Amino acid sequence: MAGKKRARLLTYRRLIVFEALLLAGVLEMASEDRIVASDFPNELKVVFVMLLVLGFFGSLLIVVERLAKSGLGTTHRTIQALPIPTPRIFIHTLLLFGLFLAYARVLDLWPSWFPMS
Repeated sequence: MAGKKRARLLTYRRLIVFEALLLAGVLEMASEDRIVASDFPNELKVVFVMLLVLGFFGSLLIVVERLAKSGLGTTHRTIQALPIPTPRIFIHTLLLFGLFLAYARVLDLWPSWFPMS
């Protein structure tokens, strides 16, 4: 029973939602840093950051809802049509690693094993 619950936790649909959330988060943080460093008055900076968060995560909500309605079949068929056989989990692993590197860049916290550190 526990195995079935664990398997349902990491469905491909949920992995895509996790990836989308992480992508929106890193884009929001990078944009927020630019706004905070700008010469605008502090009140305007706060309003811009609030609108930025609403824009990123509101847009993400709309995209995820549409994705859930339309299904993931087209994306998975495209990946399966690649000339080399690629497991779907490999694609998700690459995406998550790319997001990890994007967060490291935005936070300027490069791992010790990465050449940029």
